[in-house]
Amino acid sequence: PPREGGTHPEVTAGEILGPALLVASPGIDAPGGVWTPGTPPVADGAEARERVRAHAAVGYDFIKVYNDLTREMYDAIIDEAAVQGIPVVGHVPRRVGFARVLEARQLTLEHLIGFHLEASTPYTGGTLDLPRIRQFAAQSAAGVAWHTPTTEVDGLSQARAQAIRTGEEIRFVSPGMRQFFTDGFHHGLPAATAAREETNQEVMTREVHLAGGRLLLGTDAGFGWILPGYSIHEELGHFRHAGLTAWEALRAGTSDAARSVGQAGMWGTVTTGARADLILVPGNPLEDLERLRTPSGVMVRGQWLSAGTLRQRLEAIRASYGP
Repeated sequence: PPREGGTHPEVTAGEILGPALLVASPGIDAPGGVWTPGTPPVADGAEARERVRAHAAVGYDFIKVYNDLTREMYDAIIDEAAVQGIPVVGHVPRRVGFARVLEARQLTLEHLIGFHLEASTPYTGGTLDLPRIRQFAAQSAAGVAWHTPTTEVDGLSQARAQAIRTGEEIRFVSPGMRQFFTDGFHHGLPAATAAREETNQEVMTREVHLAGGRLLLGTDAGFGWILPGYSIHEELGHFRHAGLTAWEALRAGTSDAARSVGQAGMWGTVTTGARADLILVPGNPLEDLERLRTPSGVMVRGQWLSAGTLRQRLEAIRASYGP
């Protein structure tokens, strides 16, 4: 199973309270990619292989692949990651294609990119080739890949981005992250395009689910005005709109998340022997997932934090940013 290479040593030692983190490497991409600062490019397969070795030495839990890799680069990454014993996660590179990514047993496929590249015209908010979507869903269900749809970011409208910018929750976002949002290139889609894209993402999510595919709950938080923590509730709603039950949607962010990284039973379940990371809500969340927004408290590594304590901590975070 992956290590928790991103977990702070003092958290692991129990000296401070904090999250357990499984952390992917910076994305590996070819030259000329759209997100070069965050995905430093490699020149060829040899350099790609060396980059994997370097990330492994640092202690990353996953190797992340990005959009513009050539087949040579991608194959080198897959091969070297296997040598290093590190799973590969990330995007479906457009020059590699969906079939090869499935064949390579890439662990996670983010944003349903492979479906978009080969079964949506245009890519964003386009017309879906539904028979092909269903073919891809069946193929991925027969393999090992987990899909993270991230509908909240991919269908982000300009109006929704503006609402987030001026909402109550933005108070708890650091000045540095707010500046990153402001400087970013995703400030929301026009209303009609956003609506079509949101529908497309939910349709593709539904087809993966109906085919027996594997889904994970994620939002691309930290990008495009998508706020960590809060955005997961919106994504749960998208899963419900896609036809998943409340139980299935919750499972995608708990026990299935643990299963995807080979840690089933260690967390994500309320069972004897699992780690005591728990949320207590007033009422049954399977009757209404909105109840998760207002927990009575949470338990982190066996330490109870009441709703009042959580509010106090949030306000302390806000105060730490200054006036």
